[in-house]
Amino acid sequence: MGQTNIKGNRATRVAKALAKIEALKPDHIVCKNCQAHLTDLVTLESHQMEGIEAAFAARCKLCDQDTWVLKAGTNAVADVSTAIDNVTGGVGKIGVTNKPKS
Repeated sequence: MGQTNIKGNRATRVAKALAKIEALKPDHIVCKNCQAHLTDLVTLESHQMEGIEAAFAARCKLCDQDTWVLKAGTNAVADVSTAIDNVTGGVGKIGVTNKPKS
């Protein structure tokens, strides 16, 4: 038999992949503009983005700015930053941080 029986049916594989992404989701991120703690994170679809394991975003209620957080390789982060800059017409702030501790 093929790998399907070993790895489970499609629904099981999708559930495992979503659980893996949710496990990477931080409790909060820090707003790139005003440094407020943002807790209303949205999980972004990233399964077809090369080099990105997970992506999340939140809009700051204090300064009305979006902040994204990626678990990804350096090249993937640069590509996403360029894409966001092209769409928004601005220059994004890129930073590196460890996952905040609970």
